Amino acid sequence: MIVITKNKLLFCCLILFLFKILGCSTNPNFERRNCNIKILKRANLGDLQCTGVKILQAFPNESICNNQNINANLYICENVENGDTLCVFDACNKVPDFAKENLNENFCILKENVKNNIPDSVSILVPKSFRIPLRSKFVFSTLTRLID
Repeated sequence: MIVITKNKLLFCCLILFLFKILGCSTNPNFERRNCNIKILKRANLGDLQCTGVKILQAFPNESICNNQNINANLYICENVENGDTLCVFDACNKVPDFAKENLNENFCILKENVKNNIPDSVSILVPKSFRIPLRSKFVFSTLTRLID
């Protein structure tokens, strides 16, 4: 006969609950999508060495790139110079710490970090309900945090 005390039962339930919350790395509300870059318009950032942007949404992608899949962190940004909506694809890079924080800071797309040789498509991790904003433009680059 197995005797289960109230404390043991409570402890087991707590462990199962924590395992469910912390142990599941995939969020059921997010999905991996293949984004066809050919249908988007490339952003023209002008001649500035640094284009200021405000991050509106960040979608980190921790998956590692391989020959079949190019994974990218996606940042939906506002170009502070002209108000354009930019999809900034940061391909095959580690997720920066700022992408996991509240992003009420200034960022910059450095001209030297903009990639001209881009893939036809990338894999992104976004909410199931996510749609790329209409009339948004894209750029492949890393973002640089500006410190006041």
